[in-house]
Amino acid sequence: GDPGLLPAALGGRSLRGLMTGKIDLVLQADDSFHVLDYKTNRLGVGLPDYAGERLDAAMDAHAYRLQALLYSIALHRHLRQQLHDYDPARHLGDAIYLFVRAVGLAPGLGVWRRAFPRALIEAADAALGYTDAPPQ
Repeated sequence: GDPGLLPAALGGRSLRGLMTGKIDLVLQADDSFHVLDYKTNRLGVGLPDYAGERLDAAMDAHAYRLQALLYSIALHRHLRQQLHDYDPARHLGDAIYLFVRAVGLAPGLGVWRRAFPRALIEAADAALGYTDAPPQ
């Protein structure tokens, strides 16, 4: 659904192996739950490096967009198990990445925020082998 999510270094090969990581924060605003992750990377020497297309490019260069998708899927799975009336359209919010070297220096600076399309979340969730069956 979004080939740009996969690191270019893969060269078309499949992802295989173990990934570790932790969601820094899940926050609730009204009925929606959002993934929030803090980043301390230095993206450049000037404030423009933390905005717009440069911030988007940095997200891809460090595979953070893929990480944001995986974190969104993890939250999707958690909410599906915990909320009896779970509706992704209502409950699953955005992935928000805060680049702390720039946040607060100007409106929106150092903030990357996206909601992944529901179809992409569900397709990636299925590709990762999710099942509603309880663990054995």
